[in-house]
Amino acid sequence: VGGSQSFALAVYDDHGNGAVLNGLIGRTDSRVYCKPLVGGRSDRTLSQEESRAVEEAQSRAPRAVITT
Repeated sequence: VGGSQSFALAVYDDHGNGAVLNGLIGRTDSRVYCKPLVGGRSDRTLSQEESRAVEEAQSRAPRAVITT
């Protein structure tokens, strides 16, 4: 395994309630962390990458989700 494969993903509803998922991928293990969002903010300290994921998600226009 090589390269930059870690990620941070912010998911939330119209009220800003949701979570930030952070995946850290290493050579010998992988870890996924989840921090809650309420009103677009977390009561836990967010990493720089997690904060950026929240900011980017907030700056984008809402998109419809289509299910079949």
